[in-house]
Amino acid sequence: MNGRLVIDCAVLLLYFILIISVGLYMGRKEENLKDFALGGRRMPWWAVLASLIAAETTAATFFGTPGEGFTFRNYSFQRLAIGTILARILARRS
Repeated sequence: MNGRLVIDCAVLLLYFILIISVGLYMGRKEENLKDFALGGRRMPWWAVLASLIAAETTAATFFGTPGEGFTFRNYSFQRLAIGTILARILARRS
C-alpha cells in the first residue's frame, strides 16, 4: 500500500471519528427528535441564515465563481449571492 494512501485513510478515519464523537457529545442533552432537529428553537435568526447560505454555497461555487468573474468580467455571481442574503433578511423581517 502506498504511504500517501495510508496517511489519507488515517486522516479520513480520524475525521469520521471526530465528527461522530462531536455529534454524540452535543446530542446527549436532547430529549426527543423534535428537540434535536430544531435545536430547541434556541438559535438566533442570523445563525440560521448563515447556516442556510453556507449549505447552499458548494465548493464548485466557491472555486468556480472567481474564474467566471475573471473570464466574463462581470459580477453576476456576486449579485446572486448578495440577492440571496438580502432576500432571506427581508423574508425574515416580514
